[in-house]
Amino acid sequence: MTIQIGTRDQLLVDLAASLRPDEPVRLLVILRLGGFEEFTSKFGNGATEKLLGVVISRLPAASGPSNFYYRPRKDELCGLVMGRLDGVEAALAAAAKDIDETLGAYGIALGFGTAILPHEARDPIQALAVADSRIVGVADGTTMPRGTAGGSLPLGMLQVV
Repeated sequence: MTIQIGTRDQLLVDLAASLRPDEPVRLLVILRLGGFEEFTSKFGNGATEKLLGVVISRLPAASGPSNFYYRPRKDELCGLVMGRLDGVEAALAAAAKDIDETLGAYGIALGFGTAILPHEARDPIQALAVADSRIVGVADGTTMPRGTAGGSLPLGMLQVV
């Protein structure tokens, strides 16, 4: 499965479109990988796509197309999920739990946060802030901080791993 990962700029454009009142409800998902440096060091640069594939495979089929993914920061991936959203958060939690159980011994954890669009935000930045404020680690339920200062990419920069 080839997954196209877009830039932060593309994410902002698609978020703006998703926030129009006539648009169907979508779920903005931010996935944060704790221990990103350790993850890529141990499993290589192509491992992020494989990890995303694990998460996608857990989403309910009725949730509709899940092919719009973005990389706003080095240790984060975002997705816009549409269709039936029932069960999407439970599936994300199950995928994060599986990843934590499999890779936790290496210091790697997956957390996620969501925002329902267009209901929970007026603009793209607010949508990202809402989802970002909800990112928790599944293993312990605590807020998952962003990576170190070196973990962020400049706005609009795409890094495909």
